Amino acid sequence: MKRLVLASAALAFAACSTVATAAPPTVEMTWMSIANWYFKIGDKRIVMDGYITRVPENLFVASSEFPKDMYTYTKGPYGVDTAAIDKVKGTMLGRDKLDLLLVGHAHWDHSWDTPAWSRLTGAPMIGGRSACLQANAQGVAADKCRSVSGGEKIDLGNGITMRVVRWNHSGDPTNPIQHFARELYRAPVPDPATGGLRAGVGEDYPNGGGNRAFLFTVDSPEGQLSFFVNNSASAFDLDKDVVVDGVSFGSPLGNLAAAMKDAG
Repeated sequence: MKRLVLASAALAFAACSTVATAAPPTVEMTWMSIANWYFKIGDKRIVMDGYITRVPENLFVASSEFPKDMYTYTKGPYGVDTAAIDKVKGTMLGRDKLDLLLVGHAHWDHSWDTPAWSRLTGAPMIGGRSACLQANAQGVAADKCRSVSGGEKIDLGNGITMRVVRWNHSGDPTNPIQHFARELYRAPVPDPATGGLRAGVGEDYPNGGGNRAFLFTVDSPEGQLSFFVNNSASAFDLDKDVVVDGVSFGSPLGNLAAAMKDAG
């Protein structure tokens, strides 16, 4: 019997076996605001994005060049609210170990706090190149952040497989700086006085070449459980290739179809 339980903004998928000695894995998905998710898959603990700091709205400067890209530039750098992250971590995890951190894309309201989560928990990160460069700037070692481009199939153990699906960001040509795929080429340099970075999408936090979405499959005695998570999208170009510096990474819908086919 399969049951779907929805309670307190948490989705739980459970495949229940009649054989007591073969307890199937359980998947719990807890939404934590914006695109922050906490996944419990069997004994695995995964956080996606984990943006707890709130970069203030008045930090951003309107640009006459890009009037609909409201978050292109900032007045100055800003820091990470490590105390707030640590409080959420303690409440959420208790004594459990965090196994993995995922970054959907590299805008500040997604990737800003992921490096702090990694430092506080020791958990490795998986995201795009820009997210890893941001993490390096915040003191996360290069080998603690795996850069993925889409198409990767990652075995997380215990019958859990994660496929990386390259995606686009919300928007269209009216907000090109936010929408079109843009990557960092080097780690941003923290402010020498405050240690902060600049949150603008035209500064230290571009979208990171579009999104990295994730298709999970979980083997169970009752069959395969699956779920797909993506933290931004645009109907404008779901069927158009994501292109960065002349390199095509396929279209979002095509990439998802390939991942689903591979997953069976």
